Amino acid sequence: TTVPVDATGASVVTPAGFDGALPVYALTRRPLKASPERFNPSGVVKTTGGDSVYYLFNDEDELTVDAEGGLWYTAFEGTETIRMQDETGEYTEQVNPRMEPGSYAAVLLSHWRGRERSKSAEPPESRALPALSTITLAQAREQAQALLDDLGVADADCDWVYAGDRAALQALSDRRNAEIESGRLLNCAPWTQALTDTDEGYALHYIGRVNGVPAQSAFLEAFLFINGEGVRFVSLRAPFARGEALAEETLISAADALSRAVAAAKNSWLSDLTAPLQNAQRIELIYAVREQATLSPAWRIVAKDDAKGGARLEVVVAADGTVLDAPWM
Repeated sequence: TTVPVDATGASVVTPAGFDGALPVYALTRRPLKASPERFNPSGVVKTTGGDSVYYLFNDEDELTVDAEGGLWYTAFEGTETIRMQDETGEYTEQVNPRMEPGSYAAVLLSHWRGRERSKSAEPPESRALPALSTITLAQAREQAQALLDDLGVADADCDWVYAGDRAALQALSDRRNAEIESGRLLNCAPWTQALTDTDEGYALHYIGRVNGVPAQSAFLEAFLFINGEGVRFVSLRAPFARGEALAEETLISAADALSRAVAAAKNSWLSDLTAPLQNAQRIELIYAVREQATLSPAWRIVAKDDAKGGARLEVVVAADGTVLDAPWM
């Protein structure tokens, strides 16, 4: 990837060899090819249907597959008692399955890493070391790719990994417990289980990538936690299959895209975002999902809103200058 500096002061990120135009692809919706035995061989004790199919396994693990290309798998061990507060302020106790430490960590990390959803500050950097005692990063990547292949998910690219050794998992658990104790995180039970080497694993984040260009999470996003026992947590959204190229589209310049975004912000009900956008950090070439029908090239403008604690601010501008996605839309 080349990162030239635009005259606006923002870094412009494009793949090597980009000449100003990219193909537009047809998209079709398709269900994931998910078999419960692929995730857990202990056997299914309960299944519920509808738009989402839910599987409960003999060992308490859970799998949900919806009709819109979503899939969630979580490994549990034991139970935990949670104090639930209702709208009147009254508390009741509820006994729930308890997630494994790796699943707890994966949920926290997926919230930070899912930047397009949360629009939060930048997530932790990739952390491939230290080496773990029960699994290597190469083995984790191999298992993740095999699962995505079995599900029929193409165009997936691992853009971030996090080595969850005992120290890292403990730090994440301590942070979560502190938020529970302070009252910032409600209706949750603190994690008190002692960690072992078998809990250690890798968190991996996948995005769609086509022609060397990253795609919006609306096209594909996956988050997995894999340890020596296998895949222990999956959060996947892949509602589309990419079809044939329909045409080639020439994009306006990155500087013009930024101007369109700034003008749109200025004329919106969130005009206070004009200044942060004028000082954007990065303008990156992406593929965007348009009208649930095509995967089209676009510019994603990334800025920080210092008035909101440095929260991530994103605006997506189409090849023709149309603003596709913005906080005011």
